[in-house]
Amino acid sequence: MSQKPIGDDSAVTTDWELKRQHILRCAADVFLRRGYERGTTKEVAQLAGLSQPSIYHYVGSKADLLSALAEHAGRVLSDGLDEAIATTDEPVDRLKAIIRNFIMGQIENIGAWTLYWEEHHSIPASTALTMNTSKARFVHRIDDVVKQCQQCGALPDDTPSGILTEIMLGAIANIYRWYRTDGRYPDEQIVSGAYSLFGLTKVGTSDE
Repeated sequence: MSQKPIGDDSAVTTDWELKRQHILRCAADVFLRRGYERGTTKEVAQLAGLSQPSIYHYVGSKADLLSALAEHAGRVLSDGLDEAIATTDEPVDRLKAIIRNFIMGQIENIGAWTLYWEEHHSIPASTALTMNTSKARFVHRIDDVVKQCQQCGALPDDTPSGILTEIMLGAIANIYRWYRTDGRYPDEQIVSGAYSLFGLTKVGTSDE
């Protein structure tokens, strides 16, 4: 996927951006361990090895930290979808690419993704509104691909595409609840398991 995770410093080129990414990684760690309400910018600064004013200089307030992490999670989804759709015109292979990028984007950005869902109620209203609009567009674009798969016989056509789409995305979006970086399930096994669950193992032209 083209979108680099927060933890990948190769995605940035300036000292300012490197420090900002470092702060966001630390913020994700603090908020995941302590919860957004209890976590503080002071704790983020201590973990980052910086002064508290530096947090405000590079990112902003605690709300700004959460917004930045949520927006990052949203960009990962959007970029992954764009990449998947551009990969092929074949409906099934396109859907498989979407599933793969959704899963891998979540896994590679597990901290930001977890915060996005678990602390969704704390995300500032302006950020939440923008992200909800993007989410609706994201679901609509995937629903179009699901419809194409129904038309070619790869998915059942006796069920509204919206139901299939929501079930599919709902199952994948909750991987963060049980995924562990040191777990027993390799990433590729999770991807292939999703293909099997949605009946895509024996259809399409690629093995992904």
